[in-house]
Amino acid sequence: MLVIRRESHEPIGLLLLHESTPDASELRLGYLIGESHWGVGYATELVRGLVEWARIHSYALIIAGVAADNQPSRRVLEKCGFSSSGESSSSELFYEIHLRS
Repeated sequence: MLVIRRESHEPIGLLLLHESTPDASELRLGYLIGESHWGVGYATELVRGLVEWARIHSYALIIAGVAADNQPSRRVLEKCGFSSSGESSSSELFYEIHLRS
């Protein structure tokens, strides 16, 4: 999905979603915000909105991968309620948020 800035209708990024289970209870999340738009809260707004949307639509889990050296993106996920899943690769860390008890 294309991420559009409300005020200017300018494209500023991408949101990637994938239902990764046959029962559609789990989402995989990826996002990219253009560098000229970093640091102003767009990624946090985007991820928070997605989490709320996923709750309303009864998803149980969202998993996001982030480059291990991308501390700002890791902070975004943590601010939005994600925590480390404990899984990682040599260059990527995985975060998750459980939406149902």
